[in-house]
Amino acid sequence: MHVARRTLSTLLVISSLLFPVLSLARANVTTLQTGGTNPQGIAINTVTNKIYIVNSNSANVTVINGATNQNHTIPVDNNPVAIDVDEATNKIYVADHNARLVTIIDGQTESTAPITVGDYPDSVAVDPVTNKIYVGTDNGILIIDGATRQTTFLSAPRRVVAIAVNTVTNKIYAVSNDSSKVTVVDGLSGTIDATITVGANPNMIAINTLTNRIYVSDYNVQGVTIIHGEDNSTTFVTTGNNPWVIAVNPAINKFYVANYGSNNASVIDGSSESVDTNIAVQTRPWGVAVNTADNLVYVSNNGSNSVSIIQGDPRDPDYNMVVQTVAVGRNPQAIVANPVTNLRCESGRQQLLGHQLR
Repeated sequence: MHVARRTLSTLLVISSLLFPVLSLARANVTTLQTGGTNPQGIAINTVTNKIYIVNSNSANVTVINGATNQNHTIPVDNNPVAIDVDEATNKIYVADHNARLVTIIDGQTESTAPITVGDYPDSVAVDPVTNKIYVGTDNGILIIDGATRQTTFLSAPRRVVAIAVNTVTNKIYAVSNDSSKVTVVDGLSGTIDATITVGANPNMIAINTLTNRIYVSDYNVQGVTIIHGEDNSTTFVTTGNNPWVIAVNPAINKFYVANYGSNNASVIDGSSESVDTNIAVQTRPWGVAVNTADNLVYVSNNGSNSVSIIQGDPRDPDYNMVVQTVAVGRNPQAIVANPVTNLRCESGRQQLLGHQLR
């Protein structure tokens, strides 16, 4: 499953530089300058071991070599806000909001090519199976053919802030924040299958491709809408306050929600569609990521400059407990995990911080 979105700028806080701290013996923390300002999104190519960060205010993308930590920047157009990687083609797609463009970066040569969107792009997601790229805009969904670069536009409810692809069913799910709708696109025909009503102010989306369940965080109604992909029926599950980012562990059929307003993370069982527990973390949890290699869950705490590490393995005596809290830099936001290298990365306001457990 591929998912990406634009981070809402209304929740960003101006801050100073990151100050990494080795808070626990098992955590090796490294801070890297991104060479840009206001990093908003991260994507990883696990095949090439490259990490890509979009820097919204400096109009560039930072490329980090995951093996050496050496990094440099690639210029893109005005106000890049979202990014995704096609590992099959080694192409990177960047949504340049103010420029109304998508910039394609060749991962090998790092040459760039723009595609005109004609609308303000807010999110981007790649289907590596079909080589199609889906771009959420203020007024709909742009479909890019990765081979020919031809485009098709579908009208959808306003402000598609998040978009995700189920690579098994070839369905695409686009979250419209202003209208509390999710638009379902059939990837084969390139047409709209359905429009589903969800809770107020939906923001983030995640998919479990094994169970064909789609999870949408409903920020203003304190819960998650679960969409059953086979018939588009829905179930609502109450979480903590202001649920934000969602991450799925398909191996154990659990998903995790960072509750920005209640300083906790909800653990939800995918089978029963009910909350197992709400785990207290630190202030203003923003991002969440699962490392499927070891079942550890990482929650970035935007208000306390830390990452809470939760034991997600049901066989462990510390299951569903915070086993470490790692001090990081100012206002951590997006966080991703690379199960191949066991590296976790997160973006703050002016730098990127990565830490690796020994």
